Amino acid sequence: MHNQELTDVEVLFKSYFRIFVQGEIRGHVPSTFELHKNFPALKAVAVHPARNLMRLECLDEHLSLEQDGFEFEELNHAVKGSSPGPILELLKHIHRIPGERPMFSGYMSDIRSLLKKKDCLPRIIDFWGLYHHYPYDPEKPNCFGLFEYTAAEVIEQASRKGIRYFFALPTVLEAWSSPAFCPVPSSSGQGRIVNLRGNGFVRPAHEILHPRFDYSARSLIRVGVWHGAMNPDIVAARKLHLDLLRRDTGFPDFGTVGKAP
Repeated sequence: MHNQELTDVEVLFKSYFRIFVQGEIRGHVPSTFELHKNFPALKAVAVHPARNLMRLECLDEHLSLEQDGFEFEELNHAVKGSSPGPILELLKHIHRIPGERPMFSGYMSDIRSLLKKKDCLPRIIDFWGLYHHYPYDPEKPNCFGLFEYTAAEVIEQASRKGIRYFFALPTVLEAWSSPAFCPVPSSSGQGRIVNLRGNGFVRPAHEILHPRFDYSARSLIRVGVWHGAMNPDIVAARKLHLDLLRRDTGFPDFGTVGKAP
């Protein structure tokens, strides 16, 4: 494909994402959750309402370590039980972001063991394949918040927006061109996240897409500062991921050109 053709595809792709997936206003229903536009990815996923979901959010654009607004330490104290004021102020910033971009979410059960580690933040970043946080500037650490909520809360908010299908398999249309994204067989029921470092895990973490969710103050369970790390070997990570994915889903030829999932 010529460079001009690649540019045209990229422009078309971004336009589709902006208009049909994210939208420009709150209240927009993403094409991700419209059955006639995304039938295979919607019908493949079922999540029990009691399931605990988690997301890791970079908070840098919402607070400052040094000057504007409240400081990170105020937020840290609030999470540990002091006044919830800083958390509520943070959520105001997050909820003002326009559009309805679908949210990638993981299961708390997949990272339960990591939450017990002192260095859980970098472990989660790698385990959940958050490659877009690389490369890093060692002179400018990044602040993160870990949010926990239930599938029932997602369903309740989505229902008020008129959304009838609440969870979907992630596709390239939502993942943009992330090198850490890999599709899965449509019958797998859940997405699988590329583990950026391996670290001895024998299977990838699960991931799903759900409509944009407005957190409550109790959703924020932990905050931390990441000082960066060496860039992961994304080629090796993707190879290991494909091997594990083929084994876990029972499709040994998945990803082979000419082979249907």
